[in-house]
Amino acid sequence: MSLKGKVAIVTGGARGIGAGIVQALSDEGAKVAFNFVSASSRTAAESLIELLRNDGREAFCIQADLADAQAPATLISETLSIFQTDKIDILVNSAGLGDNRPLEEVTLESYNNLMNINVRAMIFTT
Repeated sequence: MSLKGKVAIVTGGARGIGAGIVQALSDEGAKVAFNFVSASSRTAAESLIELLRNDGREAFCIQADLADAQAPATLISETLSIFQTDKIDILVNSAGLGDNRPLEEVTLESYNNLMNINVRAMIFTT
């Protein structure tokens, strides 16, 4: 399946399943943008970008914490600008959090963060 010329965004694309999806979309010819959150994931994100670009592919990453209400819009606008396009063809909402603590140990802050990443960011990125 050729995705040549298609523009894709993968949230949470620096590591794990998200990085695999970034690689797969790029393998098929898509221009791929993805976000990473922390300094600890920056190295993985930059390594993935280097790998793709060394293979002649178009890709970029942006540090954007999807718990921030403005991050989805920033990720989208940066992607449109960098790839000089007016549309996103493919969106993969791969970012997600889990919390394995017993329910009585979950705080309002951790619950809100989980919902911001797993629900709100997905809706507003879409």
